[in-house]
Amino acid sequence: MDLSMSCRIVDLVNGLQATERLAHARQLVTSGAARRIRRAADLSLAEVSRAVGVDLSTVGRWERRERVPRGAAALRYAELLHRLQKQATEAREEMP
Repeated sequence: MDLSMSCRIVDLVNGLQATERLAHARQLVTSGAARRIRRAADLSLAEVSRAVGVDLSTVGRWERRERVPRGAAALRYAELLHRLQKQATEAREEMP
């Protein structure tokens, strides 16, 4: 397999992973879990919007299910939610 074929395969896998993260973030938004995750992490809308790189009202509209996260901001939001969930899970596992 040549290098260009390897690069295309890596790009395909990365694209699939991004699509999966995006779909998961949208599912968390539509179920209301995204808001619960943010609140459990004790983060404000402003803090999340700064971390994701969008306007505060955008995150608010996502959480109220008025808009669906899209594009690069949605992927950053998905990554943030994933990390927050992971931290919460690890914290629960450490509890006696």
